[in-house]
Amino acid sequence: VTLPSPHHQWSASNDSVAQVDSKTGLAYAWNLGMTAIAVEDTRVAGHVQVSSLNVVWNFKDIFS
Repeated sequence: VTLPSPHHQWSASNDSVAQVDSKTGLAYAWNLGMTAIAVEDTRVAGHVQVSSLNVVWNFKDIFS
């Protein structure tokens, strides 16, 4: 699949840990924790793949 794809919609289950660009799938981590990243093929109803993303290190801590 060539990304970004107009046929795929991305989301994160816990926006306080990470957010994902719904069109490109690029994830941005904000806090330590776990979130589920889901991608749905909009051409097929209910066709969703989910993976977990564990944020275990925060780059901001280096500069504080």
